[in-house]
Amino acid sequence: MRIGSMRKGLKSRVHFQFHDAPFHAASTLTEQQIKDVGGSTDGLTWFQWSDLGPDKRPSLAVKYSNWDTTYAGLCDALRQQQPDGLFGFSQGATAAALFLAALQTAQRQGKDLDVPLPKFCIVVSGKTGIPCMADCVLAQQSERRLQG
Repeated sequence: MRIGSMRKGLKSRVHFQFHDAPFHAASTLTEQQIKDVGGSTDGLTWFQWSDLGPDKRPSLAVKYSNWDTTYAGLCDALRQQQPDGLFGFSQGATAAALFLAALQTAQRQGKDLDVPLPKFCIVVSGKTGIPCMADCVLAQQSERRLQG
């Protein structure tokens, strides 16, 4: 993510800590598909997907998987770093919004109570309005509740 000018402007007020997404984009896409959407083969992703839809763009995928890996990694990061807030851009914004919704759901059910909720969350250019992504995440949360 390119936020150098923002970091420079906030240098004396804000300390940024970065958490990498858990999956390599190349594990889901071919090298050509990554190039077609303007990515790089060493890019990381918060989700894995199995159906890219007609235009082959990951942001329009119909089936997302392995949310539990993302959720667990972000829970660990919040436990260890205890940030005041979260900032997410693009897919990171989507992951941050879905993560906080999932965390609040879990905590209402008495789970993950040791994970501190951030005081704020800033999301920029995320795609939180994708119903199939939210449905997949919520379905995986339900499966996790039933199993755990």
